[in-house]
Amino acid sequence: NDDKLELFGDIHMTENGNVLECDTLYYFSDEEEHIISFGEVNFSNQDGTLTSDSLYYSVSNDSLYAYGGAYLKKLQSDIKAETINLIKSDGYFGYSFIAKGDVVINDNDIQINGSEIIYIDSTQHMSILKDAHIINQNKELFGENIFIQFKDSSINEIVIDKDPIVYNKIEARISEDVIEEHFTDVMLGESMIIKYSDNKLEEIKVIGMASSLYHVINNMLLEGTNEVSGDTILFSFIDEELIRIMVQGGGAGLFTPEFNNSSIDSVIYYFAEKIDYDILKNVNHFYNQGSIQYQDTELNSEYIKVNWNTNKLESHVVNNIKPIVRTDLKSSPMRGDTIYYDLISEIGVINKGKTELNNAFYHGDEILSDNNQNIYSFDGIYTSCDLEYPHYYFLSKKMKIIPDKHIVAKPITLHIRDFSIIG
Repeated sequence: NDDKLELFGDIHMTENGNVLECDTLYYFSDEEEHIISFGEVNFSNQDGTLTSDSLYYSVSNDSLYAYGGAYLKKLQSDIKAETINLIKSDGYFGYSFIAKGDVVINDNDIQINGSEIIYIDSTQHMSILKDAHIINQNKELFGENIFIQFKDSSINEIVIDKDPIVYNKIEARISEDVIEEHFTDVMLGESMIIKYSDNKLEEIKVIGMASSLYHVINNMLLEGTNEVSGDTILFSFIDEELIRIMVQGGGAGLFTPEFNNSSIDSVIYYFAEKIDYDILKNVNHFYNQGSIQYQDTELNSEYIKVNWNTNKLESHVVNNIKPIVRTDLKSSPMRGDTIYYDLISEIGVINKGKTELNNAFYHGDEILSDNNQNIYSFDGIYTSCDLEYPHYYFLSKKMKIIPDKHIVAKPITLHIRDFSIIG
């Protein structure tokens, strides 16, 4: 047959810079010129080397099909799979490919794993299908499928469509006099979108039942761990460093201090529909149905701000909804236009506040509570009338209430419907 050539033995074939070595070779010169080779196949040119058990090479469209232990080496990257289909293109990298069967790609500092990986050079889009896994220095990404959009030689966006998990390995010390240890931050949810700028991580958006474990580190010293969950969590980065965490919808979390390194000595629980954690300023904002629980103290408000540098929080009235604080399980809640509280000294101040104690109500332009549960009221009133503007009350410039004991007030004046009666 003039259209077919069969070769056996140690075959070495060279054409247009392409070198093919194998044990058996079939050459077909019909309308679709192609070569089939078997046995320790090695195909190489100036772009790289491809080895496999067998190889189908289409001369007419310049494409390769490598079967059995396929391995492609190109400059600083390589692909290992059971089969590799390599197709020449006019795109950025000059080729597209389909690799199947325990695929492993190494490209500089990145390793990509999957059951099947498809790369389309014309769109610079890669699909990593089934049991997808990416390792990039100190980060690991897992998902059912992972899709990567490249922009020239850089990653532009990564989408994980199902069961994403991101691990970020960090180092910190648990005390000043010990060596650094390894810790791992975790992010997971139902799906995930990761964005890059100039090949640097810029944003991670976790969608659906999102949750995160984040280690709080200051000057390489571990101060505690922060666990948070919500409908959606957005992580923002600058130069690969996490600078902001935004939680939208059903936010809930807890901060567990590293007791040797933090002035906080108890776990803090928090809830809000929207949570904004500015890591650079070390400040938390809680919006809509916010709640902070620390030891026996609980603050509920439509807006709460916590400064973790000073361990002080503040809250104020929003849409006529006043913040409410309770300092222990037995005490009555205190309401006010603005509430300030120090988590360390356990002293709080309430502006234009109101509270109930022993079936009586206390109002004041400023109400202060100390760590002994004593209440101090300035320009305050005492009354058993539960109305916002009571019919009768005692007015005093200064008032101290010691729960279950007595009240000290001076001077004091009895008012009925804002008319001074006795004083």
